[in-house]
Amino acid sequence: MPFVREKLEEEGMSIGVIDTMLLAWRDSTHRQYNNYLKKWGEYCRRKNLNPIKGSLDDLLEFLLELHSRGLSYSAVNSAKSAVSLLIELRENDKQRVTQFMKGCFNAKPSFPRYSSIWDASLVLNYLRGLFPHEELSLKLLTYKLVMLVALTSGQRVQALGALNLDRMTQDEKGIILVYDQLLKTSNTHMCLPKFSEEKYLCRTLYE
Repeated sequence: MPFVREKLEEEGMSIGVIDTMLLAWRDSTHRQYNNYLKKWGEYCRRKNLNPIKGSLDDLLEFLLELHSRGLSYSAVNSAKSAVSLLIELRENDKQRVTQFMKGCFNAKPSFPRYSSIWDASLVLNYLRGLFPHEELSLKLLTYKLVMLVALTSGQRVQALGALNLDRMTQDEKGIILVYDQLLKTSNTHMCLPKFSEEKYLCRTLYE
């Protein structure tokens, strides 16, 4: 993010410190912020503004332009977060920005993606029928495991794909699975408590 780097350099920070600070954001966040910082740069060129010397008014007018183009509240909020890295806002200024963002939300509310939920018991009843485990193929057993982990943990697909079964451990409380890569969240592992009440769904490793 060139503008952020330029801002930090102007504050007198060393290259090493800046490089380390920029690592605070994941690649996905870098890409998202870059997108809106480019739009901010284009806006500043049109308005003859210095991108790293903007004011509260400049920020609000920029966000208003994005909002007027029909961008969602989430998109405008991401743009606000990105440009706020460049603009020094006082406490009162932050309150103004918060008030503006509330106005954006009320004008174009952001509703949940899904309006209904499906009946998980249908899947659980099917999984109960996949027993005994010794008679299942590795493929079917894997599908059952992944579905149970997804249902009990509520994790994203990325988190499920990052689990490392080779580093799995078990104690009297359940199973601990370790992630093999950094996730969008700061979690490093997943804990799955034992559900001894139903052996068809939960069975310890050493039974």
